[in-house]
Amino acid sequence: MSGPRIVSDGFLSREELRDRRVLVLGLGMSGLAVTRALASAGAEVFASDSRSEVAGDPQVIALRESGIRVETGTHRQAEKWLASADMIVPSPGISPRSRILGKAISDGVPVLSEIELAYRFVSSPIVAVTGTNGKTTTSRLIGRMLADDGVEAVVCGNIGHPFITAAMDSPSAKVFVVEVSSFQLTFCYAFHPTVAVITNFAPDHIDWHGSIESYRSAKARIASRQTRGDWYVYPAYQPELSQLVPSPGPHLIPFSSEVIRTGDGVWVDHDEVAARVGSSLTRRLGRTDNLARFGKPFVEDGLAATAAALAMSTSPEAIERSLAQFEPDEHRIEPVAELEGVRFIDDSKATNPHATVAALRNFSSVVLIAGGRSKGLDLSEIGQESGRTKAVVAMGEAAAELEKVFSAKGVPVSRAGTISEAVEKAASLAQAGDVVLLSPGCSSHDQYANYAERGEAFQEAAQALVDRRTQGASS
Repeated sequence: MSGPRIVSDGFLSREELRDRRVLVLGLGMSGLAVTRALASAGAEVFASDSRSEVAGDPQVIALRESGIRVETGTHRQAEKWLASADMIVPSPGISPRSRILGKAISDGVPVLSEIELAYRFVSSPIVAVTGTNGKTTTSRLIGRMLADDGVEAVVCGNIGHPFITAAMDSPSAKVFVVEVSSFQLTFCYAFHPTVAVITNFAPDHIDWHGSIESYRSAKARIASRQTRGDWYVYPAYQPELSQLVPSPGPHLIPFSSEVIRTGDGVWVDHDEVAARVGSSLTRRLGRTDNLARFGKPFVEDGLAATAAALAMSTSPEAIERSLAQFEPDEHRIEPVAELEGVRFIDDSKATNPHATVAALRNFSSVVLIAGGRSKGLDLSEIGQESGRTKAVVAMGEAAAELEKVFSAKGVPVSRAGTISEAVEKAASLAQAGDVVLLSPGCSSHDQYANYAERGEAFQEAAQALVDRRTQGASS
């Protein structure tokens, strides 16, 4: 081992990575990017992925051909290498209770997330966004507002564009807007955003964190290094989140769909976004109509983004244009088909009960398709909206729990083994004016690779049903 052993809460510069022995666990998108970045910094890297199928990935082959040691299908060599490693960088999905990561933690090997590592590669200001739901929409809106104001901003992080990749590819960027998950924050120590945003907080990922307290502590790390001169954005309806910052800490900006009458904040007043940040002047920043047509959660995401953009001195004109032109990403309360007055809505991104409840509140009569892997969450929260839930089609590992929740509320529940079967059953239960809503409240990993694959399967099944009915009617 070269040089002094690194402590997990110490700051290690990019230059000090040279000749360090680093174990990278997982060769997904972020693991591949981390391996390349570490190698470019002169670190001695060993990359390991327990999946055998990644061996044929062209990017994995390229790593091997460049001289980087790579192991696939097992972590056996990695476990031996661990004893002499200076640090370990795991992919976000690897649980701290997994055999190899658990051993690294118990042996005192420093563990850094990809976000923490990437922080060492940039010097520009960072706007970081976390929360249980709404992270991606908020991050993209902030990036759009900055770009509309002429600022070279790169949106990256937990949105399919790793922070470390952005740091390597765009070293001249003026601002990095980084979506960060609780998995990534768990292993952050020096990470210090100029603006930290927490969109909301609700139970999620208990299977990974072990408890709601651990999950909350991970989220709090987004602001743990903030101080005076920094900014912290949080929802006014969850004032307890303002207590997550250190003291003396950052300047607080709450946001709310109701008027904030004193102090700084961003809010909605008669369908207009209003703000008072850093002065007593209240400014009008455009209407909420465009956001509201996608649902209340998008309005709140727009408010959070506005607060962050104002903290970065973005012009009101750029904020107004961005709010007016916003379009959400796929699989977020997305209309995908209509048949005989029944609308089919894809909200596959709803992977926890908090998100499903928010989606249900957009409609008055819903046939809900829900289920998947519960991640250790209590699904009874979804039952709060039983009054607008006409029937439920339950799927996956959580089907029995959902059946119990809704049967107790007097809501009919049926089960389906596939998304096609679920669409057929839901359509048979719906009438003109109803909505068939895929909003699972669970992760997709019991049946699909990710929420996008699940959403695409729903869209294909809904469109196939429409095509069959249409062809049958015309023949």
